[in-house]
Amino acid sequence: VDFAVHIYVGCEPGPGRAKIPPRLRRSLLMAFVTTISVFVVLLLSKVVAHRQMALLAIFGLSWSLVLAWQLVPSLAGRFAGSEKWGWLPVVDKSSGRRWRFLKLLVWFALLAGGLGAWPFLHYNGDLRAFDVPSASVSADEEHFAATWGQADEQAFIVASGSDQGEVLDTNEAVYEFLKGADRLTGVQSLSPVLPGPQRQEKNIAAWQTFWAGKIVELDRDIQKAAVETGFTAQAFRPFIERLEMQPRKIGPENLLTGPLRPFITSLFRQVDDRSGKIFLAATMLPDEPTTSSFFDELIKAVPGAAVLSNSRWRQEVETEIKSDIVRLSMIAAVLVLFICAVFFRQVRPVLAVLAPVLSALSAMALFSLLTGGELNLMHVLMGIMVIGLSVDYGIFIAGAYLKGFDRKTFTAVSICAVSTLTGFGVLGFAEHPVLHALGVTVLAGIGAAWPTALLLTPVILDHHIGKGVEG
Repeated sequence: VDFAVHIYVGCEPGPGRAKIPPRLRRSLLMAFVTTISVFVVLLLSKVVAHRQMALLAIFGLSWSLVLAWQLVPSLAGRFAGSEKWGWLPVVDKSSGRRWRFLKLLVWFALLAGGLGAWPFLHYNGDLRAFDVPSASVSADEEHFAATWGQADEQAFIVASGSDQGEVLDTNEAVYEFLKGADRLTGVQSLSPVLPGPQRQEKNIAAWQTFWAGKIVELDRDIQKAAVETGFTAQAFRPFIERLEMQPRKIGPENLLTGPLRPFITSLFRQVDDRSGKIFLAATMLPDEPTTSSFFDELIKAVPGAAVLSNSRWRQEVETEIKSDIVRLSMIAAVLVLFICAVFFRQVRPVLAVLAPVLSALSAMALFSLLTGGELNLMHVLMGIMVIGLSVDYGIFIAGAYLKGFDRKTFTAVSICAVSTLTGFGVLGFAEHPVLHALGVTVLAGIGAAWPTALLLTPVILDHHIGKGVEG
C-alpha cells in the first residue's frame, strides 16, 4: 500500500490522469530497488522458508508498484496531491534544525544499545516454540509426568552399513567409548547382550586361553568328587565335553526366537535400500544440551557412527541460522549501500537514508533482549520486512528534502507508517506468543524508524543542504 499512498499524495492533479513528478518517480524506483535487493539476497538463505518468503515478497512488491504506478494516477485524477492532508503534524526545516544535538544524542544512544544487545540474542530453531497447547493438554502432560516421571528426550547413536558384522563392531565401539567416558547411565545398547564379531573373537580367545591348562585337572577333580559323592566317575563328563567344545559366534538371528526379541528388534534393524540391504544398530541415551560437545568427540573417535539428537539439531540450526543471518545481512547491507551511493553520490545523504534502518534494527534488538533475547523464524522474516519499509521512509524523506521541502512527502510517510503500525498493532493483542512477539517486534522497529525518518534524516541533511549541494 505504501507505493499507492506516495503516488496519491505526491501526484500533481490534472483534469484526467494525474501526473507523477520526476522527483517522486526517482524515489519510487529507488525504494523499490533497495527493498527488492534485500529480498533477492534472502534467496541465498539456506532456510527454505526464507527463500519462499523472498519470492512472495519480490513478486508481490513488483506487482504492487506496477498497479500503483498505472492505476492510482488514473483513479485519483484531480483529487491526487490534495492539500486536505495538511492538518497532519509533520516536521518542517526550521523545526528540523532545533535540538540537533539532543536528537543526535538520543539516536547514538539507541544505536549503541542495539549494538550491545546483539551478542546476547540467540536463535531458537525448535519448532515447538510455535506450539501453544490448550489448558487441558498441559494438564494432561503434567498428570502423565507426575504418574510416570518426566519423559526425557532420547538421543540415538546409529551404526549403519551393508555388513552386519561391521555394524555390530561399530556399535560395540560406541558402547566402549561411552563406558570409558563414564556415560552409561540410562544407556540402552545391544553390546552387553550381543557384542560385535571382533569382541566375540577376543572373548572366545580369552575363554580358550583360560581353560587350556586347566581342563585336564578339572576333569580329574570332578571324577574324584563324583565317586566320593556316590556318582559314577563319568557322570559329569557331558559338562567337561561342553567346556572342550569350540565356542561359536552368535548374531541377532540367534536371539530373535527367545524372550529378548523385543529388545533386539528395538535396537537392530535390517532395511532395504536402493543399493541393497542395510543394517542399522542403535544405542539410546538421554539427550541433554550439555552432551553436544561429547557427541562431537564420539563421532571423531568412532568412524561410521551417526548421532540423531534433538538438542544437537537445535544447536546446529541456531549456529547455522545465526551465521546465515550475519552473512546475508552483510551482503544486503553492502548492496543497499551501493544502490544508495549510486542514487545520491554523497556520504551524508546515504547516511540520512539509512538512519531509519539503523534505528529499526537497534530498537528490535533491544526489545528482543528485554523480552528474553530469543529469536525465531518469524522474527527473521519480519526483520527483513522492517528493513525494507524503513529504508523506503529514508529514501522518500531524503528525496523530498534535497529537492526543496515537500510537506506532502512527510505526510505520505506518516500515513504509511501509521497503517503499518496499526496492522501489526493488532497482532500485539494475540494470545499466541509467537504472533504477539511478531507484532510487538515490528511495532518496535517501525516505531523507531518512523520518527527517525521525520526528525533525524532532515538533521543529517541540513549540513549537506547548507553547502548548496543537491542530491
